[in-house]
Amino acid sequence: MFCSASKYFLYISIAFLVLLNACKPKPDNYNIANQRVWEGKYEDAILLYTEAIKKSKRDTSAYINRGGVYAKLGDYKSALADYNAAYKLDTANARVFALTGDIKFLQEKWKEAIEMYIISLQLQPYNAEVYFSSAVAKEKLNKKLSAVIDYDKAINNDPYLVKAYFNRGVLKKGMGDYASAMSDYNEAIILDAKFANAYFNRGILNAEMGNDTSAFYDFDVALELDATMAGAYQCRGNLYFKQKEIEKALQDYNLSLELDSLNSLAYYGRGITKYFLDDFQGALVDFEQSIVLNPSGRAAYFHRANVKRLQGDKEGAILDYSMAGEMGYMNAFDSIRKYTIVPID
Repeated sequence: MFCSASKYFLYISIAFLVLLNACKPKPDNYNIANQRVWEGKYEDAILLYTEAIKKSKRDTSAYINRGGVYAKLGDYKSALADYNAAYKLDTANARVFALTGDIKFLQEKWKEAIEMYIISLQLQPYNAEVYFSSAVAKEKLNKKLSAVIDYDKAINNDPYLVKAYFNRGVLKKGMGDYASAMSDYNEAIILDAKFANAYFNRGILNAEMGNDTSAFYDFDVALELDATMAGAYQCRGNLYFKQKEIEKALQDYNLSLELDSLNSLAYYGRGITKYFLDDFQGALVDFEQSIVLNPSGRAAYFHRANVKRLQGDKEGAILDYSMAGEMGYMNAFDSIRKYTIVPID
């Protein structure tokens, strides 16, 4: 059975933005605006930054911080306008290019985001956060090797950047380099012992490598740290099923679906478990829901075919076996021949 890994994604940190150049003397409106941001009073902050800009039109900080608030509110057009105004005042400001890249990222303009990050890194070549953001954008374009290089640079410039180890681990696992992925997950956990997702992803890796005891440990710790992690219940359920602890598997699948009713893999796993318990109608319902949520889940078609066959729905079984076979599921076409050829007298 299957598990899906989780990953860090780029985010805009308003807390960081308002601290930019905070040590310099500023007009009162600017300082008050920063305080309003910390209080979550974003509209008030925008008005105060605007007043600060009127009094000091050549100061980039108010433009940058106001742009950050606009970004937080999802007004990317206004954010870009402020960053452009800051750029005109200071064409060598690496942070402006990085923040512009972040907006392009949020707009899903990955190539443009990378272009901005490149300029930022030319001006400030040791910024680990920008290398990290660039790596994530490159992953979006499926430039995996280039993304690995940027994660490497992020870590070289900041050996404590936990999210870079974590993301690189996910990427390395997807590329089949399990040893490097394990090393990265281990490092992320050493740096942050309460990083639930790192335990969860390491658990998936341990399970795929057959290290069931270690996988159980990782899923248990992940759930101790975050009891709302639906995927961890689902993946632990897979392990319980493998160990023939059927009732525990069923309980974990139920818990996973209580937390995430859209988890197709949990429906699939529960369907397999119900099939094992001879609850064929319950299995059929779960396989059908798994397929609704993930129409490309070929294994669910195959096992739904098995249920239909046992229930006497020969035509439905053939259709599902055919669908699974067309998707490349092993032995699906063999099953059609095995269960549908009429014996000769």
